[in-house]
Amino acid sequence: MSTLQIQLDEELMERLRVAAEAQAVSLEVLAQAALESYVQPQLRTEKQYSFIGIGRSGKRDLSRRVENILSAGANRREGWSLQE
Repeated sequence: MSTLQIQLDEELMERLRVAAEAQAVSLEVLAQAALESYVQPQLRTEKQYSFIGIGRSGKRDLSRRVENILSAGANRREGWSLQE
């Protein structure tokens, strides 16, 4: 196990103390649970494009290959284009 030392302003520290007391856990346990819940959604490695598959392309396997096609052409900062 590793140790992490952080600095909190007094208001946040007090809210952390109150929450830990209300849940009858230590500050360490509460902070660890909070960090785990924050990091968990961040662990997704691939972005899913939810709008895919709502139309017809005439190509039978396009919906199965869509994530690979879009990921190859997508730039996370600038978006994507059809230009090659």
